[in-house]
Amino acid sequence: MADTLTLPSATTWSAASVLAWLIGEGRLIAQPVAFGTAFGHEMLDAGAPVWRIRLGQRILDPLIGAEGVVWRREHGIAEHTTVPHGYRDTPMYEGSPGQYVIETQRPYRQRLDDLDPERHHTLLFELAAEGGTDYLCLPAVLTDGAVQIVAYATDRPGGFTDHDLARFEEVNRLLVPILEVSTVRLTMKRLLETYLGRGIAHQVLAGAFRRGDIQFIKAAVMYADLRGYTELTSRLEPPEVLDALSDFFGAVVEAVEGADGEVLKFMGDAVLALFPAPPEAGAEAACAAAADAMTAALEKMADVNARRAEAGREALRFGLTLDLGYVAYGNVGGPDRLDFTAIGSAVNKVSRLQELCKTLDEPVLMSRLVADRCGLPVEPCGTFPLRGLSAPVEVFRPARAPAAA
Repeated sequence: MADTLTLPSATTWSAASVLAWLIGEGRLIAQPVAFGTAFGHEMLDAGAPVWRIRLGQRILDPLIGAEGVVWRREHGIAEHTTVPHGYRDTPMYEGSPGQYVIETQRPYRQRLDDLDPERHHTLLFELAAEGGTDYLCLPAVLTDGAVQIVAYATDRPGGFTDHDLARFEEVNRLLVPILEVSTVRLTMKRLLETYLGRGIAHQVLAGAFRRGDIQFIKAAVMYADLRGYTELTSRLEPPEVLDALSDFFGAVVEAVEGADGEVLKFMGDAVLALFPAPPEAGAEAACAAAADAMTAALEKMADVNARRAEAGREALRFGLTLDLGYVAYGNVGGPDRLDFTAIGSAVNKVSRLQELCKTLDEPVLMSRLVADRCGLPVEPCGTFPLRGLSAPVEVFRPARAPAAA
């Protein structure tokens, strides 16, 4: 594709086709990389002397500080980019064109054949080294006052003309509201994924947000509980308790998501997760996924405790229980304050098995339904009455490695 993309000559060009595309097809492209790719081609086809285009967006996300897309003419497609939290305190941001634009809400333009190491950011030298001749960064000021950036670079001899700069400003006036919609959409999606989980977030965004909106699914259910939490809170300072919770939750969540499970909720010092049974594979696949998550959680917690020991902190103990069954999965709560949760006998059973974990001093227990389908060697622990359940439950644990001779 790159071979077919040529640089326009230094003639006047019209933004009319780009504006028509933004109003029509462009605003309907929700995926940022797809939008950036199409936007770059529209600008090039209109005759704009574009070599690089960057669309930067600051969004509310617990893992990254900002993201965006960069389109390069020679590649023909946009690439997704991210920057970490705290980037504003780094040389990447300090003294950069982006900092100037964000803090002043004014455009920044700099010819790349006239750079001064004492005054100009390393970004500009990098572009110049690759053949760039001119750079323009425009503010995209949103209705809440937040400032995103739209940056253009060219490698055309002579750089941008006044006509080019006027056309970029013209495009920016219509591009900004489209970027705002994209930013709001991305922020809402990321926040829902952060607080509800990806699967639930997608359901809520698809319209499952009314009280009583539920579905019945067959799933393996996991309940992981940090041991001795009450005693920890009585001995440790709150920051140390939060560090312990973060270590525990981090390991379990990573294990669950790595097995394509869904973290449903955090309950104090515990995690409730689901592994829905795929229609084509059924309960065996759900139980196998739960078993994979269980194995990964044990390994990750061993790593966590090794790091805690190196830091002079005490080891964390936890119990993990598994069952299989149908759960009602959906919205409960008041008219205007809802919670997405799961209820059902399997959810009740895994919470009761937690009490047995403590009694038997076992880190992992599972029902026969899971033991027969998880694909792992298991050992029976016995049959026990569980509080609130009408019949005793046969309980299993993962098989232990034979002792060395």
